[in-house]
Amino acid sequence: MKSYKIVIYIFSILIALAVISVFFPKNGVTFGNKTLRFPSIVSMTEHYKADIAIDSSMTHVVVETTVGSDSLAHYRKMLATDKIHLYFPNNDFTFFDKFFEAAEHAAKLNTTVRILHYGDSQIEMDRITNNLRDNLHKLFGGYGPGLLPYQQTIYSLSVSQSSTGNPDKYAAYGNFSRAKDDVYGPLVKFFRVSGNTSFRAVVEDNKNNEYKDRIFSTVTLIYKADNNFNVTVKANGKTYEQTVPGSSKDLVRTMVWKLDTTANQVILSIKGSADIYGVALDGNYGVNIDNIPIRGSAGTFFSSLEPKSLTAAYDLLNVKMIILQFGGNSVPGIGGKSSIQKYASQIAQQIKFFQKVAPEATLLFIGPSDMSTKWGGELRTYTHLPQLIATLKDTVLAYGVAYWDIYEIMGGNSSMISWVKQGLACGDYIHFTLKGASVIGNKLSDVVSLLYNYYTLRDPKPILSHDALKVDTSKQTVVSKPSEVKTTKKAKPKVKAKSKAKAKTKAKPVHQDAE
Repeated sequence: MKSYKIVIYIFSILIALAVISVFFPKNGVTFGNKTLRFPSIVSMTEHYKADIAIDSSMTHVVVETTVGSDSLAHYRKMLATDKIHLYFPNNDFTFFDKFFEAAEHAAKLNTTVRILHYGDSQIEMDRITNNLRDNLHKLFGGYGPGLLPYQQTIYSLSVSQSSTGNPDKYAAYGNFSRAKDDVYGPLVKFFRVSGNTSFRAVVEDNKNNEYKDRIFSTVTLIYKADNNFNVTVKANGKTYEQTVPGSSKDLVRTMVWKLDTTANQVILSIKGSADIYGVALDGNYGVNIDNIPIRGSAGTFFSSLEPKSLTAAYDLLNVKMIILQFGGNSVPGIGGKSSIQKYASQIAQQIKFFQKVAPEATLLFIGPSDMSTKWGGELRTYTHLPQLIATLKDTVLAYGVAYWDIYEIMGGNSSMISWVKQGLACGDYIHFTLKGASVIGNKLSDVVSLLYNYYTLRDPKPILSHDALKVDTSKQTVVSKPSEVKTTKKAKPKVKAKSKAKAKTKAKPVHQDAE
């Protein structure tokens, strides 16, 4: 066959397919329990558009937010044009001022300001959170991986954990045992220990962690116990033994050990019974952020928690910001406008709850990313996802909370397909890869840096009172009895050579109660 006939034949086939795509029913043709669908020309070109969208969104945010400029006009323009995809209630660009003020005073007051990052499986393994933690440590000081559960069941990029004693797990979500009093602590789960148990944590030394993330000097135990129990903390070759007081009247308590030098691993052994809400590994001052992933959750259960105990825990930990990153798990079940409104109303209830239990904390909501599913044999964005995001954004802003739009950052409709192609998202077209999560985390860090630069240039007037910035020391008790703070000494060798005894530790447990 001659070449021109082959060309004519190919074009004839393409024209025939184009005609079929135009007249073929959009919902397909059903034969029994099977449906035959045919892709449209529009749907076939959407993927190409998505590739262009992701390429542009990957560059302009980073370039814009790193421009060296001391002009307030530059920052106002950036914020006003929404190029950072962060939306403020009433377009108030000073929304984060209260947090920045508290963060700046952390070093002066020798305390740690905390951010709690609650989210679904997108933040598992400390993804996204660890990038923001690196940036916060650089901006405000501080170090350590933050608050950890007594038993870790999901691999973390930041910390390697192990435990003994098989404690019972209670959680406010999932298929776990429920607490009768609905008290779960800041991690919304706790472990009930009895007898002899232990907690061991080693901060990972890898490329995902900056130096300040790999060390800590403060160990904080968050707990509740009716009776006294014994705790032994081992770090840097030293042992600190402490009888921890219990009280049936307290909602939650903390015991703090200040190490005399930084460490990168710790073993905490418990003898007795208690509910352990977490162990925090921090520096002596600065800002830290805690990664709290809740797999499979749509983020609608928080309002069922006991509020007074949560307020007590937040106060003890000096929580000044709460990030909620949810919405993705609700997408498959969204069928239309009514279900969108229902979910948005549920999120509104959670916002009101956090505003009640943490009135001094700045709230940020991070919406769902783009998600793709097969429709008619093709991968496309979930039908109702764009409307869900728009409704969530309006709801969150109406309740006085900032909204950060990952969907826009990715490139919008069908952008997930391009992220998968570029190795930034997994083959399920829902979750980010480690590389993709790092991109999102760095973009969030860029946003925080931009806002802080804008804050420092404006030289804003103080918002918080001195009492609001200072941690309530009236609830702290310093234990200084030598019998309660011991130093482990190595046994003398049998050889004649002299051995140097270890110096006595300066660490003193600090007991802190919540009334």
